[in-house]
Amino acid sequence: MSNLDILLFICTVAAVSGITPTVLSIFSSLLASTLGRGHRTTKLWVNSVAFFTGFISTIVVIGTSFWLLLTALDTTTALYLCLGVAALAVAAAIIEVKDYFWYGRGISHKPHKRLHSVLHKHTSKKFGTLSAFVLGIIAVAATASNIGLVTITAASLLYVTSLAPNAAWFVLFGMCLLIGAFFTLVTVAGDTKISAVLQWKEEGKAVMRLGSGLALVAAAWLMLLIISHTLTVGL
Repeated sequence: MSNLDILLFICTVAAVSGITPTVLSIFSSLLASTLGRGHRTTKLWVNSVAFFTGFISTIVVIGTSFWLLLTALDTTTALYLCLGVAALAVAAAIIEVKDYFWYGRGISHKPHKRLHSVLHKHTSKKFGTLSAFVLGIIAVAATASNIGLVTITAASLLYVTSLAPNAAWFVLFGMCLLIGAFFTLVTVAGDTKISAVLQWKEEGKAVMRLGSGLALVAAAWLMLLIISHTLTVGL
């Protein structure tokens, strides 16, 4: 695969993985809180941009930091660390696919119990642009086993393919992760009711989990193939 193919593949994985019930629920809460105060569409976009900024900034920090960590290690150690990331990605993907059929049984990717209280705090009477920014960070933290893992998997893939990303590349990666949220924003700004968006999210969350699981498997499998080839041929 060429470098462009690798980058397009990673962006596709991000686009599929980013459409998660948890992120959409948090973002929908932000939209509902903004509209519930009688704000116009302009405020809706301002708060959404603040959310996107908080979300993408966190992705940039995670992705860049992990890639820099890999480059700071010796090649053999870094490759074995990438193998560990791939193994984690496969394990997380298996759970996601399992949740498509039997959500709630055994280990599942469930939001932390404190998420609802945190959401209430940041969508209360003091809700504003800063709270929207913080919610973007919370969205990444709440989906560490999905969004966070996809991000370090992407950084690992870039490392094993000898690509050197900069912050701008991880900004693009974060934007791909937010495709589902952006679609939600456009839909709500077009006068679609929040209740309809939430109903769509509930009806499609099983498929979202399946898509996320398959995307993670694809990324992990490609990374395993590249690492296996590298270790076989020799460093």
